[in-house]
Amino acid sequence: MPPKKPQAPLKKSRPLTYYQMIIEMLKFLEVSIHTILFVRRVYPSELFARRKKYDAPVYQSRHPDLNKYISDAVKAVGDELTRGSVERVVIVIRDKDGVAMERFMFNFSGIPSIPQDAEWQKWQSIETVMTAATLAQYFRSFLIRLELIEDQLG
Repeated sequence: MPPKKPQAPLKKSRPLTYYQMIIEMLKFLEVSIHTILFVRRVYPSELFARRKKYDAPVYQSRHPDLNKYISDAVKAVGDELTRGSVERVVIVIRDKDGVAMERFMFNFSGIPSIPQDAEWQKWQSIETVMTAATLAQYFRSFLIRLELIEDQLG
């Protein structure tokens, strides 16, 4: 995970810093995993609470062990993202026999790389990075499509 540094609230019209971008991507990944597990009925629907994130309906597990497992996995991805060693994360839905039925791929290859010896740059806004508002629009679009998958795949 990115190191903690006191930051002002995100300004929706300014490009994000490297670390802000990583943090927002990880929040999105965690929300997406919970929603995928609900939409694809991996666990009983009673285990989830409906929430709203990025102006889209999402689902959050209410089971503490599952929440910790997902949170720990996302933190591990965050550690690797800050090192620049992750290109994609794949969530695989398997049947009872362990056969892969579906894959949800999150591609992180577009995250700009910053040299290890330029750590200070990771706190600077990156002009080529989206603003928080634009990023939230992309996240919202994905989550709405994810909600529609339930109707399409059954």
